[in-house]
Amino acid sequence: MKYILLCLVFLVIPSQSSYADSLSLVLQFGRSSKEQRIAERFADEVAAGTDSLEIETFGEGQLGLSRAYVDLLVIGHVEFAILQHQDLSRIIPEIDVFDLPFLIRDRDHFRKASQGSVRHWLDQAFAARGLSLFGVLDGSFRFVGSTRNLDSVFALEGTTIRSLHRNSTELFATMGAAPVRMSFGELPTALQVGIVDAYETTLEGVLLGRLDEVSQQMFLTRHTYAPLFLVGSAQLDDLSSEHRAVLESAARVAESFSFELGEELENEALNRIGDMGVEVRDLSEKDLEWMIGAGRHIYDEYAYNQDDGAKVIEFFLSQ
Repeated sequence: MKYILLCLVFLVIPSQSSYADSLSLVLQFGRSSKEQRIAERFADEVAAGTDSLEIETFGEGQLGLSRAYVDLLVIGHVEFAILQHQDLSRIIPEIDVFDLPFLIRDRDHFRKASQGSVRHWLDQAFAARGLSLFGVLDGSFRFVGSTRNLDSVFALEGTTIRSLHRNSTELFATMGAAPVRMSFGELPTALQVGIVDAYETTLEGVLLGRLDEVSQQMFLTRHTYAPLFLVGSAQLDDLSSEHRAVLESAARVAESFSFELGEELENEALNRIGDMGVEVRDLSEKDLEWMIGAGRHIYDEYAYNQDDGAKVIEFFLSQ
């Protein structure tokens, strides 16, 4: 009997060396997603840097919904996660700066501005919540699609638009539209039957939801940007300096890869949407100026609520 109990204890409690050899990385999306490809690149770079560490990825929500991943990191149940803005902003509101309308002009602007003092500021914000920021990855810009033929974004006034994000909702309301919250799964039918006239989403979202089949126009507003974050557990601080260096180097490579991949996938999505007969339109200078003005009060709210918020905004605008 004693022999059986000892065997059970041996099976249930992993050794410290097995923990160090295999590190888990969780993400919500599946094998064909951009997030999965970034995770695989990170894992490959770690494997190339050392034969004593292995990254094991768990995609497609194998460990539950993404909003639970932060808790799994904090308690040390997993070592890494690729997280979206909405997964983190509830505990790290500082990152809402990236969601300010028209603060991020393009990917080059984001990459340049999110390094140096801003990256140090972000590192401190994550560390204060028991997390370690390994990479700020490319996410997606959001665009406006419509089932109507609109002369310009001025014509959004009086329309019903699906929007889930707080800053975007405020922006559209200021523009005179009527924002509506609904799940992404409900959106195609809502567009077909006229419950909503327009929507905001990423280009990947347009293809995923087959919204190109019910849309007449797509305005390339790029009004907000939603980066991804490669986040580590604080337990990784216990690794050797050599292993830590390998992980940090692999994260830098994955970060660069994410922006190259994001640009490539966005161009592919634009071509596919155009091929489906959707009119793809850039913003006129007048449209852009009007939308930027409509969102300025949201900057003031962020600056008021966040320490150093005004300085961070000023820094981004100056780059």
